[in-house]
Amino acid sequence: MKATIKGKSLSGVVTVPSSKSQVHRALICAALADIPTEIRFYGRSNDIIATADCMRSIGATVDSESFGFRVSPITRNSIIRGAMLRCSESGSTLRFLLPVVAALGADASFFTEGRLSERPLAPLDSLLEDNGCSIVRDKNIISCLGKFFGNSSENNFSIDGGVSSQFISGLLMALPIIGGGRITVTGKCESKGYINMTVDVMKKFSVSVKERDNVYTVSGSYKSPRKLTAEGDWSSATFWATADALGSNITLSGMDGNSLQGDVAALSLLEKMGASFSFNPSDGAIEKTSEEYFLHGIEFDASDIPDAVPAMAVAACGAEGITEIKGASRLRLKESDRLATVSEMISACGGRVVEHDDGLSVYGCGRLSGGRVNAHGDHRIAMSAAVLSLICDGEVVIDGAETVSKSYPDFWNDFAALGGDVILEETV
Repeated sequence: MKATIKGKSLSGVVTVPSSKSQVHRALICAALADIPTEIRFYGRSNDIIATADCMRSIGATVDSESFGFRVSPITRNSIIRGAMLRCSESGSTLRFLLPVVAALGADASFFTEGRLSERPLAPLDSLLEDNGCSIVRDKNIISCLGKFFGNSSENNFSIDGGVSSQFISGLLMALPIIGGGRITVTGKCESKGYINMTVDVMKKFSVSVKERDNVYTVSGSYKSPRKLTAEGDWSSATFWATADALGSNITLSGMDGNSLQGDVAALSLLEKMGASFSFNPSDGAIEKTSEEYFLHGIEFDASDIPDAVPAMAVAACGAEGITEIKGASRLRLKESDRLATVSEMISACGGRVVEHDDGLSVYGCGRLSGGRVNAHGDHRIAMSAAVLSLICDGEVVIDGAETVSKSYPDFWNDFAALGGDVILEETV
């Protein structure tokens, strides 16, 4: 699909999808609980559908409802062994479920799409293989055979935290299945906020998780809270907040200012650049508080908020001076090499950017010329280019606009409802 956008400011109220990070975790915990759970959320993205389908494939009942999902858990008699789990392009689905499938002894295989088969599984795969499992990779199919168990009676495990927080989250969710245990995270712990989110959801399901000095101790079993409502997604909200910072007038509704999501920090970064926002805790509304400001370049470490980098790079284009984004090397392993594709997007629209091994230097110039952007199958590139169009004098054409469905299926509808001048065309 091709999107052609004539840039102009946006205005109105928008409700972003619920946090897919939280819904992923809730689906898995609900499938391992004692009784059914209602998971209430807004926005059914491709990634969430993938996790729901995978839970069905190994024996949970996941019924689609108007409010979200009703999940009836896997039982000893309902577990399905030897299933093929279709992950689509969802890294969370694969990395969370590998340890869970292993702990269940389900002997399942994972079918991956896009770049997912290229994204790293080490050191998670080695840890599983050292503890009772066999991981076999054959092109885009990853098989997990055997049953995960600890080499000691206390189930003590150690894993490097420098590759992906998703590995730690998957192991944490698997531990109650094997009777609990302890995980020691060595090295730098990347995106720790997402681990905290995992711990928070597990606690909502009555599992005890204690952390001290990057050592996580897990005990207890999953007990359903009966109903769980997911909060708004800060990764999606960052695009609209960036549009506000660049001159639009959008109110975000249903957000949690005390969220454990890492990308909540993007709002503070935009304020550090010169924007100004207010938050109303009674209805979760976020809106900018002043029209009289100008953005300036900043320097920040993106290691804990990698998903916010594309939107922040767009904000940097509209700022005065240079914005230095560092600590973002993991972006090369996302749906696209995001350091390369963000750089390509900005350059294609007439901006100036220098790509580094672990980040970007964005030279703000206020206005860009516009141009043609290839989304490279990456939802965050497509949405970033849409926001970038707001400060472009000419049209911005986005090839692969349909990729937003991975995380935000209604993005183009919301963009148009806010006054965006966008034409969507199917392409062959």
